[in-house]
Amino acid sequence: MEVVNMEFCVFLNFNGNCRDALNYYAGIFGVEILDVLTYGDMEPADEAAASFLPDHVKNYIAYSELHIFGNRLCFSDIPPEECLAVGNNVCIAVMSQDPDEIMKLYDKLKVGATIQMELAETVWSKGYAELTDKFGIHWKLNLCCQ
Repeated sequence: MEVVNMEFCVFLNFNGNCRDALNYYAGIFGVEILDVLTYGDMEPADEAAASFLPDHVKNYIAYSELHIFGNRLCFSDIPPEECLAVGNNVCIAVMSQDPDEIMKLYDKLKVGATIQMELAETVWSKGYAELTDKFGIHWKLNLCCQ
């Protein structure tokens, strides 16, 4: 079955620090932050909906995105009332044929990160690393297809 006009994108949720994460990743990848929408920017459907939004949440990011390597990476803050649970069930894998690019990315992401595996040659790759960055996002970097 061929499906057109569809795509997968990664959606990262944060606990009130989405704006910091957006700036961090935009800087690492050298891209612009796109479509920043806060919860306060959204027009409530009625008075009851407007009163439901606490003041402290109005500056939280409801939606934003970065375009990295031709892919869309979406971002959002989860209001405290919705209880964000950070887990290890999702990671972002970056595959590259360029050893210099993998090394640059690794050097930027490792600042403040917990490193599960240093960038090194493995059985399957000339350069592979795993780390969890300062925002709790798990990354796999893979030098492949040489």
